[in-house]
Amino acid sequence: MSFSLCRNANIYGNSSSTLGQPRLLDLHGLHVNEAIPMLKREIGQLRLSVRSTRQREQVFICVGTGHHTKGSRTPARLPIAVQQYLMEEEHLPFTETQPGMLRVIVR
Repeated sequence: MSFSLCRNANIYGNSSSTLGQPRLLDLHGLHVNEAIPMLKREIGQLRLSVRSTRQREQVFICVGTGHHTKGSRTPARLPIAVQQYLMEEEHLPFTETQPGMLRVIVR
């Protein structure tokens, strides 16, 4: 699956998503202090959905690659912050399907 464009701060996909119907959470373009609360809220809602339907949810999280980060010597903060949050706070493994796109399975 390839995503060439991400729209800011939205989750796409139907409410009965399963592994066959992935969702897209677009955090690209947000500041870390905006993106992490949104990610926390969306993961929480997905966990509730998973508990009620007993199905896994596949989510693609667009974080970007930092090409628009001010100063070429400054690494992109959003991808690192999102990866750290997923691992340390949510204990969710992820894969990077392409640069700037993370794939998570919520069980």
